[in-house]
Amino acid sequence: SWEDKKRENFRTGILLFARTGLSMLANVPTFLRLNATTGRIGKFQYYISNVAVYSQFRRRGIGRQLMSAAEYEARKLGARDVILDVERENLAAIGLYERMGYKMVEEFSVPLGIEKNLHFIRMGKEI
Repeated sequence: SWEDKKRENFRTGILLFARTGLSMLANVPTFLRLNATTGRIGKFQYYISNVAVYSQFRRRGIGRQLMSAAEYEARKLGARDVILDVERENLAAIGLYERMGYKMVEEFSVPLGIEKNLHFIRMGKEI
């Protein structure tokens, strides 16, 4: 839920600060831009973040199982939609999400520096 997302962001911030100390402060504007863009979720949406499978274990259905488990949790919490953001270059993940019924909602970029941007596709699925 959006409340869980707020708590997760707070815990992530504390962990980042504990790990990097004051040097993290230089990156705060970048973190805020990235979170403001990728963290947008509605009240009845469930946001899936950071799904990963080690390369040696890919193509065995593990990613599909992880996504199905997340969708199950979303249903239990009363979500109507599941959304996620995936890097535009991650074609394997995009293919998996499409096979599972996710549709592209929008494309967007997050500026990280003078000549550096991250490019994302937001995908969603009604559950």
